[in-house]
Amino acid sequence: MAPLAKARTDYVRELDSHPDLVAVVAAPEMEIIDVNAQGARELGWSAEDMIGKLIVEFGDPSDRELNPVLVEQALRGETARFDRRVRNADGEWRTYNFAARTIDNEPGRFLLVGRDMGALAHSESRLADLLKLADLTDDLFVVSDRDGYVTYVNEAVHRLHGDGKIVGRHLTEFVHDDDRGFFTLLDAVHDKDKRAEARVLAKCQDGSPLMLGVKTIYDDETKRWFTVERDISETIAQERRMQELTTDLRRRATTDTLTGVANRAALNEILDQSVADGTPFALLLLDMDDFKSVNDTLGHAAGDEFLRCVAQRLQRAVKLTDVVARLGGDEFVVYLPDVDCKDASSVAARMIDAVGQHYSINGHSLTRSCSIGVAVWEEGDDVSAILRKADRAAYRAKHEGRSRFIVY
Repeated sequence: MAPLAKARTDYVRELDSHPDLVAVVAAPEMEIIDVNAQGARELGWSAEDMIGKLIVEFGDPSDRELNPVLVEQALRGETARFDRRVRNADGEWRTYNFAARTIDNEPGRFLLVGRDMGALAHSESRLADLLKLADLTDDLFVVSDRDGYVTYVNEAVHRLHGDGKIVGRHLTEFVHDDDRGFFTLLDAVHDKDKRAEARVLAKCQDGSPLMLGVKTIYDDETKRWFTVERDISETIAQERRMQELTTDLRRRATTDTLTGVANRAALNEILDQSVADGTPFALLLLDMDDFKSVNDTLGHAAGDEFLRCVAQRLQRAVKLTDVVARLGGDEFVVYLPDVDCKDASSVAARMIDAVGQHYSINGHSLTRSCSIGVAVWEEGDDVSAILRKADRAAYRAKHEGRSRFIVY
């Protein structure tokens, strides 16, 4: 009896409260060497009555022929699953669904877990009706046991994965390696509603990825997961198109349509934020000298092309963290964060040189200069105040000879 005592110490203490029948059996005859209290209670036998007997003594004699097959499957490290009728102490028969697998480090011993199917008869009847309806939908309908092994799929699943074996395989076999959503569904078993939903990247029969919208519910009565999955590839594509459209609308709302630099609204947003944060910055307000003559002599199309060229030169003259914006007409503003008056003046001089270089516009050669007003933000300045300072400095630069910058 020493081996039996050891078995009870190792297994029954933890498994007595398990809701299903749990037994430890030894190959090859499938002798019972331990059984949990729940299993003995369900069958009406005492643990002492069951230990030492063969499981076939509690079932159909024909089951003995299945034992070698099940043992061989379990010894390969697989989980053997089967249904058996079991006779209780009153002589009545109850049908159990069993799962058996080898116990680590104890070759020849198996852990056998059985679930009473009679208690689920009403649920099974209702389920059968639902499964008939499931075959009429294009959604994927999957039923799996509590461990994640598939027990049923509808026709839509077979259309997606082909005619290969699906029932009996684990759900994770159909999940793509790059997925991040599947395991969030498992939290449903701990949720009071037993429900969860997520987007899961599935793996098709050919290995290609497919995004599925998955809703699942765990049923405590049947100990099963009921899952509905839908191909949401088109939904994802629509969301992507909507995101691109939103981004484009945002870009249009903050970009000057003629030159491609920031517009007045975008500039005001940046300035408002900088003033609110107290971030030091400088502004360069640039006004082209004698731009009107370009429109008058070459036409407005040439004038527009000229302004686009000016905007490109301004962007090349500043850092990526700086912002070039067009206020309107031939006026541009350059926002320079975290610079002092000296650095702002260096940028202004560089811009005057860049803008004053030769242009070739629609086959015409021309040059134009610009006048720049430099203003450095001081605490207490609001957006209007700093823009007004830069504008006044630009006005002075224009009236003191053009092609120069003045610091306010």
